[in-house]
Amino acid sequence: MMKKILLGSTLLMSVASFSAANAGEPLKLGISGFYHAALGFTADSKYSEGDGRRNANLKQNTEVHFSGQFTMDIGVTAGVKFELEGQTKGDQIDATYAYLKSGLGEVRIGNFGSAAGLLCGGLSTASDALPVAGAMNFSNLGRDGLQLVNSDSTDVCNTINDKGTKIAYFSPSFGGFRVATSYMIDDTEDDASNFPDGSAGGLNGGNSGDSREWSLGATYDVTIGSFGVSAYAGWEKAFDAETNQGSGKASYYQFGGAVTFGNLSLGMGYQQGFNLGSAHTLDSKTFGLTGTWKMDAFKFGFTWLRAWYDLDGVSKKDTHDVYMITTSYALGTGVTLDGAVTHDVYKAKIAGNDNYKSYTFQFGMTIGF
Repeated sequence: MMKKILLGSTLLMSVASFSAANAGEPLKLGISGFYHAALGFTADSKYSEGDGRRNANLKQNTEVHFSGQFTMDIGVTAGVKFELEGQTKGDQIDATYAYLKSGLGEVRIGNFGSAAGLLCGGLSTASDALPVAGAMNFSNLGRDGLQLVNSDSTDVCNTINDKGTKIAYFSPSFGGFRVATSYMIDDTEDDASNFPDGSAGGLNGGNSGDSREWSLGATYDVTIGSFGVSAYAGWEKAFDAETNQGSGKASYYQFGGAVTFGNLSLGMGYQQGFNLGSAHTLDSKTFGLTGTWKMDAFKFGFTWLRAWYDLDGVSKKDTHDVYMITTSYALGTGVTLDGAVTHDVYKAKIAGNDNYKSYTFQFGMTIGF
């Protein structure tokens, strides 16, 4: 995700830091963010225009970030960050939080991802605009719709909830090691977590989502010359299930890592989830391999993912394979042209689900600021 701050914004934040610390003036915020856009086409084994599906789509994913910080006389740095979605969405504010940090680490409170999710290394591609999963995934174009999951849900860094209000601690790095933990009382975002009339989540109305969620994450990073090693591990569990949606406690654990030799990087990731979905009846396992190689302004990547999905009381499992080739070309600082070819193979073993195969071709661009 491209989050580079312009030199002018950096200078502005430096001036704001000095002013706030020495003259008591309000903190001034710098601006950063990214713009991703792509056009995708699919060759789909079950594509049917008459069923309301399309064999092409144009997507964009944009965010504007406002952030700033200053260091007080006692040596503690205070800061805030707000991430605004660039399109009109139900979740218009992607994240908003404040933090205090020092040599002992960082304490953060607000709406942001879980500790395990934020520290999960995942499977990188050669393109920021065209990741393996998420908002800019085109694999489910023309999808028949009779599978357990959408194609863009197959990943190794999934989390139980997105950005409910929580508190977290991130340690400083000790010899390359770093740990973090977060706790979320209730799965509410941009709302109070305790509604007095009992109509929604909280003490009176029951849980509005999977709540009382604990999350733990750890990373290790070391670089010696042109050789680098990184690893991560994460776990999270919601100790309260959503009201009237089954008694299973949703949980995930994941681990993975990567090695880098100059311009070549090779990585892997694994994730397992339990008691997922609205009824808490879905379990999953996902394993993936990835590699990227950089040559001057070009970057190339390959990713393979295999997921297994099963339901309670069903002995058979559906499988989903994702094969993805990505490339990007840097036109300038923070600006790239992007391309990808993705092949999805969904094999249904559970009654009521359908097999599915598709090829998608994507062309896009990235602008970071």
